[in-house]
Order: sequence, then C-alpha cells, then structure tokens
Amino acid sequence: MGKRLKFESLDEFMTGWLTLVQNSPAAKSEWKSSIDGPMVGWSNIRWQNMAEVVAEIGRHISEVPKFLRRLEQMGIGEATTSKMIEVYSQDPINFELSVAAYMDLADIVKTTYEMEGERLEILVIFGRIEKIRALGRSLAGAHSGILVHTEAALRRPLDNPEIGLRFSKDFGSHCGSPPERP
Repeated sequence: MGKRLKFESLDEFMTGWLTLVQNSPAAKSEWKSSIDGPMVGWSNIRWQNMAEVVAEIGRHISEVPKFLRRLEQMGIGEATTSKMIEVYSQDPINFELSVAAYMDLADIVKTTYEMEGERLEILVIFGRIEKIRALGRSLAGAHSGILVHTEAALRRPLDNPEIGLRFSKDFGSHCGSPPERP
C-alpha cells in the first residue's frame, strides 16, 4: 500500500499466502471450501489486487487459523504453511488489526489504481481524492465509526491482548497538522 504505510507481519504473511494459497491447487481448494465460495484470484500485473486478497482474508478472518492448521495436518506447503502459522501466532491481534486497517484504507488503493487508467481520469479523480481527504480529516479528528473494520476487530473478545499496543499513521499535509500525541 505504499512506502509509508507498513504492516510488516501482514506483508510477511502475504508472501506465503500468495506463494501457496494462490498457486497450489490443493491449498486453493481447501481455502475455497473454508469460505464456501470462489476465492479472489491473484495477478502480478494488477498491483492493487493485493488489497482484494487481503480483504477476502479479512472477511473470513475467523477461518484463517483453522485453515492454516488444516494445511499443516494435510502436509500442504510444509515450510510455507509453518511460516504463515508462525507469523499469525506471534501476535494474532496485531495481525487481525493490520488486516482490518488495510481493509479500511482500501479507498486509497482503489483511487490510486483508477488514476493509472486510460480513460478520462479527471472525472473520477476529484471525487475520489475528496473522499480520501475526508477520511484523513475524520482520522485527524479521531471520530469513531471511521475505521469500521479496525473498530470491529478491537471489539472482538480477545484472549491475551497486548496492553499498550498503539497504531498511528501520519497523513502529513493531506489533512493539516497531525494532532499532538501524548
């Protein structure tokens, strides 16, 4: 999603996911049965496709640990599966929040992709940029209900939350000066 917005554990997890789940017929079939329907395809050409794949994972986040354990039991992608389990298990709360934040910021990805097209982008760009600016102003004002996926993930019952875990994103001059942090 860009150089400034980083989700290190999610990035590491997605390397394994794209390698195994998107390319192995056995893993792909197992994921399809987990989500009870077709899965989002992967394309190296469509860079924004990563956001679509992450959103699919987010829509079925409760299935991810069960799916990974089934892959492990079936011996599918042993090293890759082990690495994905390791990344997820290190901090499942951070992982789920990273997926949720990624989903909440999907408009940024969509707008960037639309601006690369070969049509009259100017007709699309103004409205999309204004939507992103409104998101930035809302985030700067710390209004609730803006990051719906992240807020939903935070409301889920947690077994072992890490106290003091903080997330922040500086949108810089896009919405004025960032609020002072305590």
